[in-house]
Amino acid sequence: MADLSGELNIRKLALLSAGVCGGLLGMLMTESRFSSAIVLGIIVGAAITGKINQVNLLAGVAVAILTAVILGFVTPSIWLLATVAFFAVLDEVLHDQFAGKRGLLANFFSYRCCLKLTMLAVAILALLPLLYAVGFLAFDLAYDATSILVSRLGVMPWLKKFGGYTQFLFSIP
Repeated sequence: MADLSGELNIRKLALLSAGVCGGLLGMLMTESRFSSAIVLGIIVGAAITGKINQVNLLAGVAVAILTAVILGFVTPSIWLLATVAFFAVLDEVLHDQFAGKRGLLANFFSYRCCLKLTMLAVAILALLPLLYAVGFLAFDLAYDATSILVSRLGVMPWLKKFGGYTQFLFSIP
């Protein structure tokens, strides 16, 4: 929601949703070294590829880090952080490279499957508790489902219309 509303230039909704998501991600960084590594790896991968390119996304990252620091940041597993960051970068680069193309590889990269498969492999190898892989997959598949809903069900026009209401609802007198 934060990414979509930012792209649609619904600023207040974008900032609000990024702040909420950032707070939740910050809390995850305090749960365990695995959660901390997964969240930070995603953030690092997005930063390296230039995907944190809107004010609301930068604000969300700031809220995540601030929340983690306030609540007691847990030092991440370095190998897992590096693995997640590497495959997040690979997913983003290949997603962009195959955007608009057809075929098996284009479909594979359109859903950013490198990191998903890596998380499954790491869990199968018992290097990561299965719960963390399942949690990551649930998060990532929800992101994919949102994208599919927006593109196929035409939610964007509705959200653009909603943008006028959010400006009214969140206006500062």
